[in-house]
Amino acid sequence: MKKEKIPNKVYEQLRTDILLLDIKPGEMLSEIELSNRFNVSRTPVRDALIRLEKEGLIEVRPHIGTFVTLIDLDLIGDLIYIREKLEKAIIKDLIDTPNKFTQLSLKMNIEAQRKIVESDIDIKEKAKIFMEYDNDFHKSLFKLNNKESIWTFLEDIKTHYDRLRMFTDDNSTETLQRLYNEHFQIEDSIFNGDLEACYRIYDEHIYHWLHQGTENILKNKQYFKGLEKLINF
Repeated sequence: MKKEKIPNKVYEQLRTDILLLDIKPGEMLSEIELSNRFNVSRTPVRDALIRLEKEGLIEVRPHIGTFVTLIDLDLIGDLIYIREKLEKAIIKDLIDTPNKFTQLSLKMNIEAQRKIVESDIDIKEKAKIFMEYDNDFHKSLFKLNNKESIWTFLEDIKTHYDRLRMFTDDNSTETLQRLYNEHFQIEDSIFNGDLEACYRIYDEHIYHWLHQGTENILKNKQYFKGLEKLINF
């Protein structure tokens, strides 16, 4: 591995481990242990931790240590409110100004999702890859409407939401199939010009965690902050 790629490799693996909950919220991180794990000096580990802190995935408590942040339901509630308003506006614009390039781009993503759902790879790896396609699908809605900078803003604050999904969705093939079906229906509704159907499917898609995952959240409440937010959704 080239020397300049080491910090990125450490950062990317730690970020993936945190998002997939292989490293749990509230867990303490040791620079020495991470250096041993990745067989690198403490400098690239420290660089990776700085980047993760900027993303809100870890926090440094002076004289105590470095910890993975708890999943913040208050922040998630604000994110969902902002994202719903913006993404529905984006969807309406795409319906109002349809074009073949937009349709082709979304269909290519949907097809990639289908292939990964139907693949025989390990379910954990499948969930990881599918999450990337899922993210790209929603990003494409903004990009195709020349609003990619808005998605970049949302990405900076959606890491708590991504971790929440790992608690509320079981990441089974059945769950991935459901997500694929919802994406397919959103794409189909956009290009059939059916705004009402698209909004209905979108609401089911973005709020599924609330309807299905509240019990699981309460069973694992040590990993969350802002639990009172559940009452207000």
